[in-house]
Amino acid sequence: MDYFSRAVLVLVSGLFGTVLTLAPYGYAHAQDENSVSQLPDSKVLKLAGCWQGNAFNDGQNETSILFFFQQSGNQINQKHSTIDLEPTSTHGPIKGKVSRTRFRFSGKLSDGCGIFGGGSIQNDGTLTGRYTYTGNCVQMGIDSGEFSKVTFLGATCP
Repeated sequence: MDYFSRAVLVLVSGLFGTVLTLAPYGYAHAQDENSVSQLPDSKVLKLAGCWQGNAFNDGQNETSILFFFQQSGNQINQKHSTIDLEPTSTHGPIKGKVSRTRFRFSGKLSDGCGIFGGGSIQNDGTLTGRYTYTGNCVQMGIDSGEFSKVTFLGATCP
C-alpha cells in the first residue's frame, strides 16, 4: 500500500471512530429532551398545602385569606381544596388549574356565593392575585378583591 492510500485509510478510520463516539450522545440527548416534555409535573407550580395571607375588597375592606390546595399534577382538586375569607363566613370548596407560575380557581361558597380568580407566585415565594364573587355576594355589595403576601404554612391548615 502506498503512502497516499494509508493516509486516506487513517483519515476515514478516524472519522468513522468519531461518528461512532458522538452518535450515541446525540441519540441520548434527543431522548432526554423528549422525556422532559412528557413529564407535566416538572413544569407545574407546587401549591399543595395550606397558604395564608392578606386580602382586600371594597365590601370587606382588609381581611385575611386562607387557601388549602390538594393538587394532582396541574389540577386543584375540588374534593379537598378550600378557600376561606375572614371575618365573613365566605368559605367553600374550590377547583382549578396550575401552570408553571400561575393558578386559576373557582368554586361555590357558602350563602349562595360563587368565586373565581387566579394568582401567581412571586420571587419571595408568596402568592399574589385577584378574585371575583358571583351570586349572592354581589347582591351584598361584595364583588371583587385581591390577595397578597400569601405564604405557605405547611401540609395542613391550623
